[in-house]
Amino acid sequence: MIMDRSRISLTFIPTLLCFFSLYYIFFSPYRLSSEVIESNVVIRACYEGTQNQATLKFRKDKSFELHWTGAFFSDMWYTGTWEQNDTVLYLKYETEKSHRLGDTLVIKDGYLHKISQLSIEKTRPMFYLGYCRHEN
Repeated sequence: MIMDRSRISLTFIPTLLCFFSLYYIFFSPYRLSSEVIESNVVIRACYEGTQNQATLKFRKDKSFELHWTGAFFSDMWYTGTWEQNDTVLYLKYETEKSHRLGDTLVIKDGYLHKISQLSIEKTRPMFYLGYCRHEN
C-alpha cells in the first residue's frame, strides 16, 4: 500500500465527511445542543428589555448561568453556584458579579426580585419565571 500509494485515491473522504455531517445535522436526536451534557434545569427565568434580553438557568447540580445579550453585539456570561432557602436564592459568582441581578433573590408571584427591590413598591422585577415569551 505504501509502495503503490500513487494509485490510491482519497477523494471519497470529503464526500463521506459531508454525508455524515449532513446526516448528523438533520437526523441526530441531540441537534447540536450542549444541554444534553449539562445538568437538568430546576428553575428558569427570563428578562426581556427593549434592547436586551437575559436568560437565567438554575441547574440541579447547584450551578447557575446568566446569559445577557444586548444591542450592538453585547454578550455577557455570568456563572456560579446557588443555594435555596425556602423562597430565597443565594448566588455565589465564579465570574464577575452581575450588578443588575445581585446575589440574593426572592421568588415571589412568579418573578425573581432582588432583595433590595422588595422595599420599593413601584419597582418592577426584572426576571419572570419560565421560558422567554418574546413579548418585547
